[in-house]
Amino acid sequence: MSAPETALGDPNDPHTLLTAVFHYYCRFGRTGAKGVGEKTLDNANFVKLCRDCPHLLGNTLSNTDVDLIFVKCKKKGERRLTYARFLNAMGMIAGHKYSNMPLNTSMAKLLEAHLAFLPCLLEITDGKMVQAVWRKRAEQTESVIPTMPPSTCASKSTTSTAVQRK
Repeated sequence: MSAPETALGDPNDPHTLLTAVFHYYCRFGRTGAKGVGEKTLDNANFVKLCRDCPHLLGNTLSNTDVDLIFVKCKKKGERRLTYARFLNAMGMIAGHKYSNMPLNTSMAKLLEAHLAFLPCLLEITDGKMVQAVWRKRAEQTESVIPTMPPSTCASKSTTSTAVQRK
């Protein structure tokens, strides 16, 4: 059995985190078949990544949604995602999961609440430091998110209630 892979760069940097996750799931279950490396991600491993993320799949995001996002992001005629298309897919997942937030906020929430706690990150980093930093970021983000004051308009009050619950 080989030694665990280590993440290159700062494991608390979102790009380093996403790159490490992408490469881990590209290699997962591969035995060195020709043309298969850590540069592309297939549908099975993309779904596994989403299933492995704590509390990602549920009422707002299902396995079917993940499959459809994969199909929308892959290049026509291809069966696998490149890193750039993987980032696009992560953005679509964040937008779908947190549809009431703008993309930059929903992507940060996806990283903080789900991706930073993947079991594979415990293998490529010490895990505890990474999770502690992302938890701290999540707490800071939640305290910064403004909530709308109650209003007589039903749509605005529904939105402010949803934001306050999160």
